Amino acid sequence: MKQFGKILKFELKSYLKNKVFVGITIFLVVAIAVVTFIPNIIAAFESEENITAPDDLPVMLVYSEDEVLSGLAKDAFSAAFPEYNVTLMQGDVNEVKDSITSGNANCAFVINSASSYTYYVNNLSIYDTNAERANTVLQEVYRMNAMLQHGLTSEQVGEILSIQIQGETTALGKNQMENFSIPTL
Repeated sequence: MKQFGKILKFELKSYLKNKVFVGITIFLVVAIAVVTFIPNIIAAFESEENITAPDDLPVMLVYSEDEVLSGLAKDAFSAAFPEYNVTLMQGDVNEVKDSITSGNANCAFVINSASSYTYYVNNLSIYDTNAERANTVLQEVYRMNAMLQHGLTSEQVGEILSIQIQGETTALGKNQMENFSIPTL
């Protein structure tokens, strides 16, 4: 066993003194580092090139026969769906459907009344959450429209809807959140 340590020590010294071994080792370390960071470098260049202008965004159509409701809905949908170019559609429901099937728009919301809508999409993805977000948006639009119809000004409506609720939690018994705290040293 004593011989093994001496032989290993001698061989390692000879390898480290060999310039080819050192060159190959340095080359491999640099190559591995480059290969590791290539996806990040490519993503950085693509993100600078692919800054999307509003014209490059997919189109979402909003249609309603009630002009007041369609105006409120367009503003609310534009705020809730920043990844879409929200456009107010004129015409009828068949034109909306044709725009979807022809590929001119990705999806459309046809607002039937202040509390109901139909969501049109050509290919419905399992990850499509537009309908859930639209439920929340149209609930706010309904509230705004109801307040405006009852004589409130748009400033009063904005003030009512923008109120921030502040809450405080006080545990009077056991607090299970304290069980997972990190102990201090």
